[in-house]
Amino acid sequence: MQVKSAFSALVFCAILTPTWAGWSIDRSCGPVTGNIEKAIKNIMKWPAEVTKSLGKDKDVNEFAARLFNTADFEYVKDIISKIGAQSAMGNSQVDDPIIYCTQDRLEERIRASNQEKYYYDTLGKFTVDKDTYEGCEDKDTFGYTTAFWEKTKSGKGQTTMQLCPKYLKDIGQTPILDGKGKPQNKKLHDSYEKLKMMHGTDIHINDFAGLELTLFHEFVHTPKVRPKPQIMDHGYFWNDATGLSKDKALDNAESYALLALGTWLINQRAAHIQSDGTIEWLEDELAMKKRTAQPWTA
Repeated sequence: MQVKSAFSALVFCAILTPTWAGWSIDRSCGPVTGNIEKAIKNIMKWPAEVTKSLGKDKDVNEFAARLFNTADFEYVKDIISKIGAQSAMGNSQVDDPIIYCTQDRLEERIRASNQEKYYYDTLGKFTVDKDTYEGCEDKDTFGYTTAFWEKTKSGKGQTTMQLCPKYLKDIGQTPILDGKGKPQNKKLHDSYEKLKMMHGTDIHINDFAGLELTLFHEFVHTPKVRPKPQIMDHGYFWNDATGLSKDKALDNAESYALLALGTWLINQRAAHIQSDGTIEWLEDELAMKKRTAQPWTA
């Protein structure tokens, strides 16, 4: 099921020098933990694909130029590399994100000044507004990332990456891609043939939006990628992301996530991503071998 959504990035305090460690998964994810680990293992291969191809491969360059409205990719490569640096599992720093799958740790509270409802994260020591909480609980938000990592009277804050319960249920909690970049989500599509049955011959990059793309998107929001201000949200999915100005695209988490996913598909699955986001696959065996022997600029 394709879920239309707005990812949310909440920016609080972020005034520390990043030191690289990793990420961890909270026990609230329960049986989904293994799938999250698998999805993160998949996406942490994507930055290397971007690094070796961006600026060198004409197909990747054209794809990136559509997303960022620029041919100067040094800043983009720097952002992507900082995501790859978080590949290790671990939680030694307060800016190492903890991934949650429920919002059970959030307590409902009322502000005395205006009787406004909000939610307090008892573990991360920060607040979440009513709309963000409800959007994640039973509406159309995929996830959100919060950062609050300065010492407070109530304790030390924590960078939190929230995967929303309804979203996890809708997508079947399964990574879309296997290690070779083939679709494997049993609920969305068992094979390329099933994709074609669902979407016709025009398979779109949005059809790959699932656990991997969501997680990569949220990693872009983390303070270790850009401390203050963190990278924001200006457009979601292909049409919105490619409609942004250069400045907004460089500050848009979805743009980086789509770049990483698309580069992986180009390099590993011999995909040609057209200007409208639809995908053509090189079917000639020799052409595919040339395409996947990166960098290929023929």
